[in-house]
Amino acid sequence: MTTNNEPQSGHQFISSINLYELETKNKIYLDLHFQSPERWSDVQRRAYIKSVLKGSTPTPIVLAHVKSCMDYCERKLGKDSEDYIYYKKLHKNGYEYISVDGNNRTKGNRRFIDGEFALSNVLHKIPHIQYDNYKNWVPKKGNRKYSTLPQYIRDYFNTCQIIIFVIKDATCEDLHEAFQSINSGITLNPQEWRNAIICHLSSIVRKIGVDYSDFFDKYWSETKQYRRSHEEWIVTSFVHVTRSGNIGKKERDAAYDNGMEEYEKEKRVRDIIKIMQRLCTTHDKDKILKSEATLTDLFMLIDWLLQNNYKINNERKFFQWFVRTYQKAKNAKITIKDDNGKTKQVSVILYQDDKGNNVRDYVGTQRSTDLVMREARLSVYLAFGTRHDKYGDILPKLDEDVLIQKDPKRNFPVSYRFPLWEKQGGKCAITGIDISFEDIFNGKKYVIDHITPHAAGIEAGGTTTFENAQLVCYDENKNKSDHIPNVTL
Repeated sequence: MTTNNEPQSGHQFISSINLYELETKNKIYLDLHFQSPERWSDVQRRAYIKSVLKGSTPTPIVLAHVKSCMDYCERKLGKDSEDYIYYKKLHKNGYEYISVDGNNRTKGNRRFIDGEFALSNVLHKIPHIQYDNYKNWVPKKGNRKYSTLPQYIRDYFNTCQIIIFVIKDATCEDLHEAFQSINSGITLNPQEWRNAIICHLSSIVRKIGVDYSDFFDKYWSETKQYRRSHEEWIVTSFVHVTRSGNIGKKERDAAYDNGMEEYEKEKRVRDIIKIMQRLCTTHDKDKILKSEATLTDLFMLIDWLLQNNYKINNERKFFQWFVRTYQKAKNAKITIKDDNGKTKQVSVILYQDDKGNNVRDYVGTQRSTDLVMREARLSVYLAFGTRHDKYGDILPKLDEDVLIQKDPKRNFPVSYRFPLWEKQGGKCAITGIDISFEDIFNGKKYVIDHITPHAAGIEAGGTTTFENAQLVCYDENKNKSDHIPNVTL
């Protein structure tokens, strides 16, 4: 294979020095749909270079030829197709190939020639070299790096033929299928398969993982990130803010479709993870929230707050309250009597279905991403330390200065909501409409309002205090504006 002429499709060979030139001249595009960032250690790289010298590298490096794929998509799909635009952009930027498989080998070849690691001082078999005394060669201390190799070996290495498989005339879907075919014998997890799909969301998910690396590095090990565990958590988060149902493999797979709405939620997901990164890197010194399910609980809670017009006014107190609530909920016990009249402690049941089956405590609900389980967990935090229908009054109370409504005219603490609801007999103070227990904290339906309007000034009594507060329907509050109502409860 030459670098000057358009290659043929199928198996062929390229010299190690020509492969190096393609790599160093940025002619090979590393598309993370198909490849991961480098994973190999120097030990693995040494083993690969040893196999190159031996002439025993049967597994090909797979590259897609950009221009031929671009021309093919122009003929088959048209210039307005996403596939053509994808290849056109790469071609415009000077790329000749897309790496589909073999990034570690390509990078290992380059790093060796650049002198970043040395050969092991063990026996290297080089059967095809011209000189017999080098056919079985043991590097010495001073000639193990590329620049210090014996001249005959360095010249031979430069001409070593590395097997390449070139893909031409392919759409993006064809490349995805090629990736699947290549890796059919490898155990890849669902997110690794999903990641090879070229679509809007896949790029967004990867970029979020990079942009908020301080957060992901804290809770996901390097190994888990290599296996894209953190990216699957991001996908779960996208599905949560987009759909109201369960979240499983089917829903995550469906999100990787440009026709779905998930990718439109990028700002919302970013806003939440940005807050989480700030909270966790600053306040979670002991990595208490190491469970992905608990991080999902925090994600769901922050999402709920943002969607209901709340602002975290004191992040330290908020995080401490969340941790205490989490620990209390997962460890909460009640005392019961068994059939023999003996007392014993059992975990508080957070969820069971209408027939009394599928009984789960807090930890049990964390094992599922089904909607009912997520809602059950979220309800623990949305009590904000007030009465909860399963835990009663045992959950930690949220201090008054922690959460406020975003509207500067209604900066009432969220803690006012439950006592106002009780004071008003569970009704809207203006309309008398019943406010359900589940909706007490729903900022989209009900707001805390000044009885005497804020605009009326302090002399008229328009202060932001509990005595001047009332819980009212959102729409009625808009209608009320700054007029003092004639009747309140």
